[in-house]
Amino acid sequence: MFVSALNDGHGKPVDWWFAYKLPSGVGPRKHTTGDEYLYCDSEWGSELHLSPQKLHVGRNALADTLHQLQVEDRHSGYVLWNDEIPPTKQHPKPSNNSSKGHTKGVLAFNEKTNSGFYLLHSTPRFPAVGQIELPDNEREYGQTFLCVTLNYATVLKLAEILRVHHEPQVYASQNLPADPASPLVKLATGDHRHPDPRHPGFVDFAFRSRGRNDFRMFAKNKKWSEPPHGKSEGKDFWNHLVGPALRDNIDVETWRRGRVFENVVPGSREVTLDVLSIDLAAIGYKDYHWPFTKDHAKWASTEHRPPGLFLRHPGFVVIADINRDMSQSKRSGGGLAFQHDGIWQAFKSVMKVEATVKQKPHKAA
Repeated sequence: MFVSALNDGHGKPVDWWFAYKLPSGVGPRKHTTGDEYLYCDSEWGSELHLSPQKLHVGRNALADTLHQLQVEDRHSGYVLWNDEIPPTKQHPKPSNNSSKGHTKGVLAFNEKTNSGFYLLHSTPRFPAVGQIELPDNEREYGQTFLCVTLNYATVLKLAEILRVHHEPQVYASQNLPADPASPLVKLATGDHRHPDPRHPGFVDFAFRSRGRNDFRMFAKNKKWSEPPHGKSEGKDFWNHLVGPALRDNIDVETWRRGRVFENVVPGSREVTLDVLSIDLAAIGYKDYHWPFTKDHAKWASTEHRPPGLFLRHPGFVVIADINRDMSQSKRSGGGLAFQHDGIWQAFKSVMKVEATVKQKPHKAA
């Protein structure tokens, strides 16, 4: 079986797709149920738009993609992880290990067909084994999903990064390779040891999807970001890693409930600002607006398009599973960055960010 991201409404293979689930109770007449979502994929000309599909009925990209995990094929396998384990009838109140990474995802693979996908998402307690729909209690907030089709060699490379840097709380796996040294086996069994204890604790890994689209995986181990002994403040994934790596100011939408990092890292030129609210009127959906307190999504966009030799390239967007909150310095996690002008333009137009800090913001060259 060829394992792939499958597109919205048709279930056809695509190189990647992105979905932004809307919160419940927004839109005209506050009518949304939490099953509506914005969608975009790798097909030429695709822009971020409100999907006619719903997450709880019919065919949609998330359900069709996850359905592949249920197909009986001894060559196809998967690993599931979430910092909040989905409840089951056998374990209605599972215990979570808060020392593990604040990370959520699915890594599926088939060595025989040289295929697989990485689904990075922000939804707690999802997906349960055999489940393709969101649980009823996860519809309230906004959520993000990014699925990328991979070849098998890239699956193994990402599995190694996930294992060491994300330190995921794995709760299910199937049809793992027979080799106990395989990164997939080590990922599934919770072996987070690194062969070199001197490793920096973070990674900026550039890779290509199966269709040769460019992505960068940013990830940080908690040992890199946790506060030094005697200190209360550690490093911020967004401020200390993503912004400087992309060499630009970034605007970040994440779950924020506690103390949040400052906008500027001492000695850095990049500024990180928090998104305060979302309003979809600018992309054609009037009265669809909500504050950050209704959003559990984790995404960012750069302030500028990076300069090119002849043309200006699309701006960067980052879809992640870790928040911009001081408590996150004690957790591992990461995200994927890629360039797509449609999504970047949409993000820039729908968000309201906090007031710019007093320090002079960095301007891209």
